[in-house]
Amino acid sequence: MWGTMNRIGMSGDFFYKSDVITAINRFRNAMVGTDDKFYNIGDTTKLLAIERGTKGLCIVNGGTASADLSFETSLEDGTYINRVDNKTEFTVKNGKLTGQIAKKSVVILYNEGYIDLKPAAVVKIADKTEGSFSSDTYEVTLNVTNAESGTYSIDGKDEISYKDGDKITLGEGLKPGESTSLTLRAENSDKIESVMTYVFTKIETIKEGTKIYFQKPADWGDKVYAYVYDETSGTAIENKGWPGEEMTLEGDGKYCYTFTKEWATALVIFTDGTNQSNGALEPGADVVADKVYTVEK
Repeated sequence: MWGTMNRIGMSGDFFYKSDVITAINRFRNAMVGTDDKFYNIGDTTKLLAIERGTKGLCIVNGGTASADLSFETSLEDGTYINRVDNKTEFTVKNGKLTGQIAKKSVVILYNEGYIDLKPAAVVKIADKTEGSFSSDTYEVTLNVTNAESGTYSIDGKDEISYKDGDKITLGEGLKPGESTSLTLRAENSDKIESVMTYVFTKIETIKEGTKIYFQKPADWGDKVYAYVYDETSGTAIENKGWPGEEMTLEGDGKYCYTFTKEWATALVIFTDGTNQSNGALEPGADVVADKVYTVEK
C-alpha cells in the first residue's frame, strides 16, 4: 500500500528517538494522575499550552518565528529547565511564566518526577538504503549516534565493532530470492541497549523476454491480465495502467506473460478485472523468471 520497499518491522524514520519525542514521553509518564488543560497563549493559535495540574507544562510553538512568553499559568512558582534541551531556563513568579520559545519547537517544563536519563543510542543503516539488491554483493553504510561505537552481526554470527559511517559488504554467495539479516547494537552512557535488525533480499534483474505464468482459478473469467509495477524510485512504473496487460492463454487455464523490457525490481498482480491474486492494497508478488503463480486458498 505504501510502496514496494516498505515491510512490517522496518523503521522508516527515527524521529521517535528524537529529543522532543523522548521528552514528551517522559513528561507524560511523570504526569500520570494529573488533570490536563489546553489553551492558546495570548491572541494567537500558533502557541499552545498544555498544563498538567500544577506540576508540568508543555508549550508548542507552531509558528515560523520565536516568541517571548509572559502569561498566567497554574505551574508552581520556581525556575524550570526545558527538558527537551536541558539548558534553556524559564521562570514562574507570582503565577506568571516568562521566557522565550524558538520557532517550530516544543518546551517541556517540570521538576517533580523528572529523571535524568541519557539519550538513547540510535543504530541504523544509512537513509534511503534499499532492502533488495541484484549485484553479487551489497555495500551498506552503518550509523550509530549517542554511543561511541556499535556492533553488527550478519545472520546471527559473531558481533563486530563499528563506528559511525563504517561500510560493510553483504550478500556474497546469495542466490536470487535468498536473504541475509543484519543486526546492529549499541549502548548509551547509561548502558541502555538499542537493537535494530534489517533483512536484505537478493533479487534477479528481469530481462526482456522473461516469461512468467499464472494458473487461473476455475471461477475466474477467461481474460487474465498481469499488472507489473515498480515503486522503488518513489514514482510508480507500470507495464500498463490497471488492470495491466492481457496474458496469453497456453491451455488448461495456464496463462503466460512475456516482459518486453528490462526491470530492475518488479512486482506482479494477476487479475481478471474482478478477482485478483493479491488482496486489495496489498503489494504484488516478486517476479521470478519461469515461475507458475497460483492463488492460495
